[in-house]
Amino acid sequence: MAAGDGLISMAPSSVSAGTGTAAINADGGIELSGCSDATLNGIFNGDFDNYRMTGWLTYSSGDISCRFQFSSGGTPASSTDYTWEYMQSLITPGQPTVTAGRISNSAYGAFCALAQNWTNGFEFHAYGPYLAQPTAVRSVDVSGQRSTAQYAAVTDWATTHSLSTSYDGLKLYVASGTFSGVVHVFGYEE
Repeated sequence: MAAGDGLISMAPSSVSAGTGTAAINADGGIELSGCSDATLNGIFNGDFDNYRMTGWLTYSSGDISCRFQFSSGGTPASSTDYTWEYMQSLITPGQPTVTAGRISNSAYGAFCALAQNWTNGFEFHAYGPYLAQPTAVRSVDVSGQRSTAQYAAVTDWATTHSLSTSYDGLKLYVASGTFSGVVHVFGYEE
């Protein structure tokens, strides 16, 4: 690795939450509490092509997938230009099971399986979100599933967004309920 290579913290220029609170901490991370959604503005720019978001989230009730939409100037890209798929290995008391699925023409991408009363850790990699080209995302999460300590899951997600548009932010949200946690975005300096 050459001098200067590595991860550079990308503190948002601003954050907002539909319900609950979203705040930028001293390290440039984003602290979320009781959010139905949170928009992270100014996390992508022309300095880097690729980005990594890492963190942990908890969910208010049951099990659900956390969704995302790219945004520009705080406005989310919510048309049906996302395609996403997942593969999950669920470790149950009896035996592990593997499930997979694919959604086309979606208004969002998905990136983290959330379970009530569990800390769900994830890594999210966005490839070229600020470039005016289609964008790809890959994320992996580890979570408790089915709201009980008897289950654990690893889920691998892939999303493509087909528009050739430059985005500077992300909206994170759930279809119902609220989420809390801490996320941090980094640019890959190459």
